[in-house]
Amino acid sequence: EALVEVQGWRPGGTCKLRRAEAMLRMESDGGDPMIVLPAAPAAEGALSLRLRMRSTSSGIGQVRWTDTPRPQFGPIACVNYQPEHDGEWHEYEVKFTSQGRITQLRIDPSTSPGTIEFQWIRLCKEDGTVVQAWEFR
Repeated sequence: EALVEVQGWRPGGTCKLRRAEAMLRMESDGGDPMIVLPAAPAAEGALSLRLRMRSTSSGIGQVRWTDTPRPQFGPIACVNYQPEHDGEWHEYEVKFTSQGRITQLRIDPSTSPGTIEFQWIRLCKEDGTVVQAWEFR
């Protein structure tokens, strides 16, 4: 059964969200899977998105955001990261700096078909303070 939303995160691009025990599961059937948080918590400036993820997909990952001066997703508000696609759990920290209050977040975890799972996602300030945590365990 495909899900429309899990804790505010919605599927986009070439993926569906599925029910899974203690995790958020994305099933990608193409080259552009993503999950989008259309209502991001109030935060701005130097931030990081931390996540615990495993994947059988391939390709680079990206964290994208929109903020008050940039209301659309675009190439500037984007930071790449390199996921391990070995089916094992790994933790990642993707640092970024917004130009104003963030309004949306987006994770593009790969660029191909496969299964991508998240145990948790955390938005943090530069000093490590957690702004919001999404725990799927």
